[in-house]
Order: sequence, then structure tokens, then C-alpha cells
Amino acid sequence: MNKTFIFLVVILLTGCLSEPEPQTFDNINSEVTINLSQHPTAMGPELVFEIESVKLFDCPDAVIQSELIIDSKSVHLEISEVSIPDDCLEGEQPAIGENRIFLEQGTYDMSIALSDLASQNGNLQIASDRFILNLNNELDDGGGISSTQKSIFKIPNGHVWGTIGSENDHLKAIDDLINKSQDFIEISSVLNAGDYGLFQIENANDSRYDHDHESFIIFELKNAQEFKAIIEEIRTEYPSININLVSSTGEEF
Repeated sequence: MNKTFIFLVVILLTGCLSEPEPQTFDNINSEVTINLSQHPTAMGPELVFEIESVKLFDCPDAVIQSELIIDSKSVHLEISEVSIPDDCLEGEQPAIGENRIFLEQGTYDMSIALSDLASQNGNLQIASDRFILNLNNELDDGGGISSTQKSIFKIPNGHVWGTIGSENDHLKAIDDLINKSQDFIEISSVLNAGDYGLFQIENANDSRYDHDHESFIIFELKNAQEFKAIIEEIRTEYPSININLVSSTGEEF
């Protein structure tokens, strides 16, 4: 009798300590947003489709599985699933995915499918100076696929951009960098004001945007090797400075 009683208690306790069931979310696969960006390469900028779930989570490894299928004059983005870890709860960051592709100039038929739940059709224009995405429908009450951007400018060839920052002396470091590089960089003559995906340009004549501890710069690059040498001088002179610059070919400085 006692043995039977102990055995039953163990079973009951084991049931109480069992793992909780995975958290489930409604419609995590039914609403996503497509953002446009770009990735610099030696051939020119690749178009980047950045995919975000509308539902927000508390884990960084919530990812969206997707692939691009390319035909001669058509591009299809297939979003297959949103992969959410079992211990993931609602939070403040979306599940994300990314696909990128280099396309020659022209107009392509564009289709986007979110598994079997939603789809969008339209066209994708690759112009000399921008990427343009035209979708026929927007997000409705039943969920689907939306795009926050209709177009982004291409980053022009022969440019360098990025951030320079530190806790105290980054403005002086930028002044020194620009002064020492006057023969190797210049204010862009072809930059447009607008959205570039990776950054925004408020005024086409501005090459520098200063903030409290970090500044953004963009210049036309006349001599990459000489400019890189001066950057190394600045890094030596200002050990605490963080310089994150990249060129139109994807070269990092």
C-alpha cells in the first residue's frame, strides 16, 4: 500500500514539472512587410529585399525563410515560413529575413507569395539611378504582404560613406580626416536627396550629418588608396574613434 502511494505521488509530481507547451501566436505567417535596401558590390549595387513580420518577438533568432526565383524577365520572392523558437514570447523585435540579387537595368514582372496565405503581383524596375517596386495591392484587414517603400536610389559609383564616432572627440577627428583628404575626396556631384535603403540623404549638397557621438559622411572618392592611408593615420591619432566606412564597390575602410 505504501509503495503504491509513493509511486502515485511521483507520477503526479512529474506531471507538474513537465515542460510547458510552446507559445503559439495567431497570424504570425499571415502578415509581413517588405523593405528595400541595397548591398554594394564591384559589379554595382545588389537589390536587397528585407522581410519583417508584423508580429513582434523577444528573441533575436526568430527568422523568416525565403528564396528568390529568377527567370529571364521575372522575379519571384517565395516566403515559406516564419521560424519561431519554442521559448520565444511576444516582444519588441520582428522576425527577419533577407534576399538579395543583382539585376541588369530593365523592367521585370514581380510576384511575392507568403506560403499559400497571401500573394502580391506587380513589377520591379531597375533604373540607372534607382530600384522601383510597384505592387498591385496593399495589406488588407485579412493580412498579407505590404511594402513600406516604393523606390530607393542606387548609391552612385565611386563613393564612400559610413559613420565615425566616439564618446568625446569624433567631431575633431572628422575635421582632421576631411582636411587631410581634400585631394582625395569631394562633395558628390550626382547624389540625390532621398531614401537609399542603407541611409537617408536630406540634402544632396550635404556630405556630413553630425550627431552627439557619431556622424555620417558621404563623399565622392577620387583616390581610394590615399584616402585609406589617411584613415589609418586618424585611427592612430584617435585610438578611441570608431570608423566604419564602405565604398560603392563594397570595400571597407
